[in-house]
Amino acid sequence: MQDDKQAIYSTNPVKTDDSTAYGYKQGIIMFVKKDGSWKILLSSPEKNWGVSKAGTNRTPAQVEELLQEMILDSDKDGITNMYELCEGSQMGNSKCVKTDPNKRDTDGDGWWDGIEAEF
Repeated sequence: MQDDKQAIYSTNPVKTDDSTAYGYKQGIIMFVKKDGSWKILLSSPEKNWGVSKAGTNRTPAQVEELLQEMILDSDKDGITNMYELCEGSQMGNSKCVKTDPNKRDTDGDGWWDGIEAEF
């Protein structure tokens, strides 16, 4: 995704399965345009989501459904729906700011929510 002042590029999520967890990983890089040049805002070669194998009573289908929910970014703004709704790993984080997972720029200021979260 790109417009005249920001860009987000990511790899497709890749499924992982190690001795401790089932999960997905994804590389992401964010750019902002400053003084007419593109600058790297964030480079994360391996963003991870996972479900622990220890003590889980979920079926493989339930685990996959949860993982799909964890990685979903409906508006393609660089942050997942769960993060935007202050759910999952953000649940209970008093500093989490809810944004609209269906609106790339919740506050309408021209900066996508994922870019703005990195400022």
